[in-house]
Amino acid sequence: MEQRPASARVVTIPFADLEDRGKDLNGVIGDGFGRQGLGIVSIADVPGYPELRKRLLRLAPRVANLPEEVKKGLEDPNSRYNFGWSHGKQKFESGKFDTFKGSYFANPLFDVPTTDDVLLTRFPSYCRPNIWPNDDLPELQTGLLARKLCHLQHIVREEHYFSGDLL
Repeated sequence: MEQRPASARVVTIPFADLEDRGKDLNGVIGDGFGRQGLGIVSIADVPGYPELRKRLLRLAPRVANLPEEVKKGLEDPNSRYNFGWSHGKQKFESGKFDTFKGSYFANPLFDVPTTDDVLLTRFPSYCRPNIWPNDDLPELQTGLLARKLCHLQHIVREEHYFSGDLL
């Protein structure tokens, strides 16, 4: 009988456990982000999630159809297009640019992660501020940040990332 290769499973945490500040999630977070983990933790049973997701997805064609000059103003080349609008900036392994999709990136936890010039210069792909089409599509910010979903600072507790426990 052939032995199947070992596999990892996505770790799932119920939303209620995230909101319980007394609940110790270190073990499950370590399972998801540790050496044997997949680097992902799924959150289950988020209140109102299906409706929030539906509202956000309905905004996608509206973002894509904004005037070109507006979308150009939403690009952030200094972050390697990791914030704001990105279309045709990512490359396939072949070196050809991916023009089949557009993406909109934002930090779900902090609109302005830092104002420290050293960090902004050293880590522009992570530390730049979010860019929003507030004049043209203000509901995008509300949709993307649906902060109710983004209690991730509770899951990805700083001690894991900054102490090196998971590296």
